[in-house]
Amino acid sequence: MNQLNQLQLNDQQLNNTQQWLKLGVTALAGSGLFAILLVASRTPGVQEIIPWIDFFRTALVVHVDLSVLVWFLAFGAVLWRIHDQSLFLKNIILGAAWLGLVLICVTPFTGDSQPVMNNYVPVLRRPMFFAGLGIFTIAILLHTLSIRKPPSMEQPANLAIWTGVV
Repeated sequence: MNQLNQLQLNDQQLNNTQQWLKLGVTALAGSGLFAILLVASRTPGVQEIIPWIDFFRTALVVHVDLSVLVWFLAFGAVLWRIHDQSLFLKNIILGAAWLGLVLICVTPFTGDSQPVMNNYVPVLRRPMFFAGLGIFTIAILLHTLSIRKPPSMEQPANLAIWTGVV
């Protein structure tokens, strides 16, 4: 966190950047929890306790989405926040991203999830999952669209981050 302070972010900007990092780490923790549930759903004796149909594939979908999609995009948002320090609607966008994460994580426990794993982003055929994925995606899109600061050739790191956003 000391590295973030050296970027000369004010307290609000630093807090928002840390919140994006917390969202990403929470997604990784949730992914780890679903990895444990994956193993449990195939463990003799334990698998009979799990009441959800085909929970292995359901947990696998959520594990992959949290560990790859949500983690990478949330950490990308951390880098984008460092690059562009404006706070236009950033807390609302961050709140929407958290809501999307929660909906994705809760969906497997709301009934038969009908996992579809042949997509680039595996999904659960449940309205709540699609809502969570959609809300998170819209939050990331709004976050990236709100970055207005053009890259500077004198700062190659900023140019690289801005190129990553594009």
